[in-house]
Amino acid sequence: RRKNWQDILTAFLIALGDCPDATLVLKLTTPAHLEAAALQNVHGYYHAIGIKHKCRVVLVASFLNDKQMADLEKATTYYVNASHAEGLCMPLQDYLAAGRPSIAPCHTAMLDYFDSSVGLVVRSSPEPTPWPHDPRGFMTTTWHRIDWQSLHDQFLESYRIIKKEPALYSKLGDQARERMREYASQERVAPRMQTVLDELSARQSQRQPSS
Repeated sequence: RRKNWQDILTAFLIALGDCPDATLVLKLTTPAHLEAAALQNVHGYYHAIGIKHKCRVVLVASFLNDKQMADLEKATTYYVNASHAEGLCMPLQDYLAAGRPSIAPCHTAMLDYFDSSVGLVVRSSPEPTPWPHDPRGFMTTTWHRIDWQSLHDQFLESYRIIKKEPALYSKLGDQARERMREYASQERVAPRMQTVLDELSARQSQRQPSS
């Protein structure tokens, strides 16, 4: 529910439905014992919406190993995210690090590293929602409602860029790679992590009773 794949599917089909060279790959993150049910759910929704199209839609539900994921990254032009909230979104970071511009909103954890210099920003706004673990379903927090029209328009823009402005696409990809190098590379993260560990060690030493 949080990942909001329905908006991705409908926006893509309506925006690029007449483009036979456009392909949407939906990679489902599903436990092995639920793969069949997940595929049936997406497949059933796809047929229920009845949007005719010439573009292609590919569903991948099975687990992919590291090499297969790397091959998928190499074959991908843009990574797309339309989720209502993110705690990190490691796949988005992986694709940015691979030099793939992205189509995504700027909210929750993505605010830390995603903006218009590394991809196409989808508008969103906060709306009430319950915490996932709250059995009462009380509206005690917020997530973000995706602006469907903005997602649709950014699909169109992504297609225009790859067709008409390859230099801009390359620039976005280079900036995406550099953004992740600055944000999450080992040489940037390790010194900060070491500082935290040294501080914790010093505090622990101060708490030790003297003999």
